[in-house]
Amino acid sequence: LRSMAVFSSLPSLTALYLSKNRISNIPYDISNLVNLQILSVKDNLIPGIPSTINKLSKISRLNLSLNRISMCPNGSFASFADITSLSLENNGLSSLPLSFAKCVQLQHLNIAGNKFKHWPRQLMEFQFLNFLNFSGNLLTDVPHWVGQMKIKHLNLAKNLLASIPHPISQLAELEELILQDNRITELPFTLVLLSNLTKLKLSGNPVEGPEILRSDDYALDILEYLRTTMDIVKPLNRTTMMVLGAPKSGKTRVINLLKSHKSWVEEKQALCVKGTKDTEL
Repeated sequence: LRSMAVFSSLPSLTALYLSKNRISNIPYDISNLVNLQILSVKDNLIPGIPSTINKLSKISRLNLSLNRISMCPNGSFASFADITSLSLENNGLSSLPLSFAKCVQLQHLNIAGNKFKHWPRQLMEFQFLNFLNFSGNLLTDVPHWVGQMKIKHLNLAKNLLASIPHPISQLAELEELILQDNRITELPFTLVLLSNLTKLKLSGNPVEGPEILRSDDYALDILEYLRTTMDIVKPLNRTTMMVLGAPKSGKTRVINLLKSHKSWVEEKQALCVKGTKDTEL
């Protein structure tokens, strides 16, 4: 594609797909497409997000994947109040601008294959976000506020997670959880709280236990295994103990202390206060 002038003269255009055209910049003329709702410039040579696309206030779907975008200047996405789907996959991003918080209608977000070490706090504002692809980044943890989100599909594959963070078990609407190729060694019992989960992918992790725990095909079986294991390790409500010792060595006193839940140290201190000679056990 050598020029976009032909498109700029079509103000009624609602969708524009320009993938694989070796485009290195988005010209200013694109701002004339005031009714544009869908724009894909996937797989080009774009080095950054130009201010011109901020004028496309009716955008609902934007695909900027497979470009060379390493940063987003503040103000990017500020006019996208109606955007529902955004893909920034396979760029060089490590953060998102504060203005990204304006995309409050976002439902589908793909930021896979970037350099994020932390979750963008702007995601806290997205009450409608149900699909999040965060694979192929540098994440080591998940912030506590993530547990309050309404995500149904979460992809955290190919990160640096050594465990499954607790906030994930609080995602009440989660249906699909992809954790392949991390560093996870054990599965928390709290996963059984994910009552809507139907897909759980764990392959490529050094998870200890039966082979099924490293499978991608047995989500419900894995949850059932965790429930069974959890039942086995439930604390006992009753136990039996035998106290052995020489005659008059204090066995009865120990038993009485255990029954009364009074500590031996407290009893010892009380006896000393009264001047009673202490008997060693």
